[in-house]
Amino acid sequence: MFELVAVVGVMTLLLLIAVSNLKELNRPLLNGTAHVTSYLKQVRAKALTATSAYEIYPLSPTELRARFANSCNATEFTDDPLLTLTMPDGAVIVESEWTVCFNSRGLASDNVTISVQDLDLQQRQVEVLLGGSVRVM
Repeated sequence: MFELVAVVGVMTLLLLIAVSNLKELNRPLLNGTAHVTSYLKQVRAKALTATSAYEIYPLSPTELRARFANSCNATEFTDDPLLTLTMPDGAVIVESEWTVCFNSRGLASDNVTISVQDLDLQQRQVEVLLGGSVRVM
């Protein structure tokens, strides 16, 4: 009986150590930056495959949306409900006064820098270049 209690105690201790180490793997700033980068690449790929212009805009500090039209100069866009990004917990988009449009060839309309911030007020920037590529700074 004593052996069973000792084994359960050691396993509980190991489990507590493992759980405390898992919390360090959650890094909201890196996760948020990776989500934004992947989302931009996904929308660009959609513009290429659909041969339509796709515009990305922030709906709120925690949500990005995409809409499409025939060209980036169109006056009316149609929202694409399948292309929505909700930021992971602990990460927000700082500025909300930007848009970027990928034309049917995947080229961006503007050179845009998107700032992602975590709860510790640390920031990383995701830049969309005119050629359509995306980089993290």
